[in-house]
Amino acid sequence: ENLTPELVLELFLKGGLPFYGVFCFALLLAMLYGFLFVATTGRTPGLKLLGARVIDVYGERPPFWRSLLRCIGLLLGLFSLGLGLLWIGFDRHKRGLHDWLAGTYVVVRQVSPEQRSDEATSQEGGTLGTLEAQEG
Repeated sequence: ENLTPELVLELFLKGGLPFYGVFCFALLLAMLYGFLFVATTGRTPGLKLLGARVIDVYGERPPFWRSLLRCIGLLLGLFSLGLGLLWIGFDRHKRGLHDWLAGTYVVVRQVSPEQRSDEATSQEGGTLGTLEAQEG
């Protein structure tokens, strides 16, 4: 069978332990992924690809407790029918509920095409090393 939106909605409305078990497991994996990457490197692989990172109010990688609070805030934002994420579109600093609760910001470093080609050919430091060198 094809997994259509109608089938997923039907499974969600009918409930049942298998569906909710898989749903909770997938949600736990997604939160663990986000928490571990942000807490250890300040960015997920997707943020790294976009040239963005998560910082605290001091411009540093957020500590573990802020990363955890950010994940909890993301859950609250999702479970409030996405209003915590919709907030990003109206906030001057483009911060969602999860960023407000954790005191974090997502910053994007603007990189010229020449710098991108230099990063691609660079053997040391990678993208993060290049960004830190440019900022320092």
